[in-house]
Amino acid sequence: MTRNAVVTGKPAASTGSSTMNWTAREITPCGWPHGRIRVFTDHNALVRHVDRHLLRQPEAAAWWIIIPALSAYGSPETAQHVLYQAVRNREPLWHDIYRLYSESICLNIADACRLNWMVYTGAASRVSLCFGTSGVLVVVANNTVRTAFVPGLLDKPQGPIRRSQMRQGVDRADVRRRLAREQAWCDAQRLFYRAFRPAIGFLRRAQYIPPKTPLTTPNDYYLLKDHLPLGRRYTYEQWRQDRLRARGLLYDPRVN
Repeated sequence: MTRNAVVTGKPAASTGSSTMNWTAREITPCGWPHGRIRVFTDHNALVRHVDRHLLRQPEAAAWWIIIPALSAYGSPETAQHVLYQAVRNREPLWHDIYRLYSESICLNIADACRLNWMVYTGAASRVSLCFGTSGVLVVVANNTVRTAFVPGLLDKPQGPIRRSQMRQGVDRADVRRRLAREQAWCDAQRLFYRAFRPAIGFLRRAQYIPPKTPLTTPNDYYLLKDHLPLGRRYTYEQWRQDRLRARGLLYDPRVN
């Protein structure tokens, strides 16, 4: 399966003639049985997700690996303010960010359909949890993306070892070995170790969380456990085989 067979997408109909009006993008992931999916309900939802996930560390570092095209705007640290302002104020650049984010979401939903890494959690609202080979978890309700993020990176940094750690009581030989190993990683290995593995580790530990009030909904991420390769011995080589089965390529230099 080639990448072009996996992802299609286009803007939905505009809600008005003004350039400031919201124009939601629609995607059609390969294998998705319910037609087109709208990527977020409105512009404010997009701004919240871009700010919280794409542009905030440590998760931003993973998105720069998942969407290499973002590096054209600088590092996550240097690009944060410019990209946030572009999306919030709907400057011309925001269309590019929205499109790249939508394409990655589409690819990861297609992975979930191809590998059966998905589960339906609500018949009435047709809620689907989809997990892709880039480590992106997508929640779709009523054919609308509600959230898309890399789980496991909200609280715990997953960046490379800094040389300063060698002065903090860490075994220097172990640090040197890990630094050498990380420097030898190819792009696909970096995607696996920096995005996918922390995400699947989070899902491995996910537990049922009851709603705090009758008006809130529980965290249903634990339901994915029966559909994912959650064994601790799930290796890069096994991921590589699943990745090729889902997409036909290991790493795209533009968006994953």
